[in-house]
Amino acid sequence: MTSRILLLAAMTCVLASGEQGEEVRLSGKVESDTRVPLVGARVVVQQTEADGLFVAYTDASGEFQIELPAPGSYRVTVEKAGFFPLHKVVQLEAGSAELVFTLVQARELVQRVEVSARPASVDMDTTAAPETVTGTDIVNIPYPTSHSFRNALRIVPGLVHDQRGGIHIDGGQENQTLYLLNGFNISDPVGGTFETRINVEAVQSIEVSSGMIPAEFGKASAGVLSVYTRSGDDRFRATATNFIPAPEYRKGLVLGNWVPRANLSGPIRRGRAWFSHSIDAEYINTVIEDLPKGQDRTSSWRLNNYLLTQWNLSPANILYVGALNSLWNAARSGLGALDPIETTVDRRARQWFVHIKDQ
Repeated sequence: MTSRILLLAAMTCVLASGEQGEEVRLSGKVESDTRVPLVGARVVVQQTEADGLFVAYTDASGEFQIELPAPGSYRVTVEKAGFFPLHKVVQLEAGSAELVFTLVQARELVQRVEVSARPASVDMDTTAAPETVTGTDIVNIPYPTSHSFRNALRIVPGLVHDQRGGIHIDGGQENQTLYLLNGFNISDPVGGTFETRINVEAVQSIEVSSGMIPAEFGKASAGVLSVYTRSGDDRFRATATNFIPAPEYRKGLVLGNWVPRANLSGPIRRGRAWFSHSIDAEYINTVIEDLPKGQDRTSSWRLNNYLLTQWNLSPANILYVGALNSLWNAARSGLGALDPIETTVDRRARQWFVHIKDQ
């Protein structure tokens, strides 16, 4: 009798170990086409022959881990705002498996559209409520004064403009929001407002976070507005808009308002270093019909320039260097039919911002 009990116990242990051995632990890493770890990428694993659905999000180093019940064929989908989604079918065996997924930045427009309904998963580790708009949305969605990045923020959910163009997130004042450019604080150091001008074609994505903001963002009581710009890749790309000025006839032949912008990106050294350079300008020419000739004209010009470089010093070390400068001159500011030249002032503004990040 005792020997039978021992035999049954041994068989139970063998069966239990066999069942445990059938489990699969899938881990891996998600990175961009320039080998930058992607944070918050959504990894969905679904068994091709069953209805099981498993979801995970990448951490700060771009890594994830999912426990699967059994070996077999699985369909893996990796998604991240501003990047093309990746779909892949993998065959997993019992034990541990490690994979690396590379997402390509969304740049070109395609004619194929896939619409799929998928229940939104809840990330229990996230306390803020983020809203993301990609650079493609900024270029394609119409809005007034399309060359102005501040006006482009109109399409971001949860963000509104007042009559003076001020930015308000969840009803907060403009100076109650923290403004970040690639992770660096670009809020005005005096008033805390958003005064930085950026070429809209250089933007990769915009993310607005509100709710319970993490302590790393300081006293951002209304929310955080994060702007991420495009980085170059191994292919040279160039865009240009409104580069031919238009003459107008207003009390004579004059140069009309002109807002050109351009973007150039590509490799410094293929596979190791890349750059992205964007520039935009604005020329405003005003003619006051009620003033005498020679005292009836005022003009202003603005120039914005942003350069971002990425250097992959080693497989575990990435160096980012960026420089942003903005110049504005407005002569005879305030000129009007009842305000002659003697009452006007000349205004100008300069902004310089350099950032370095070693990751």
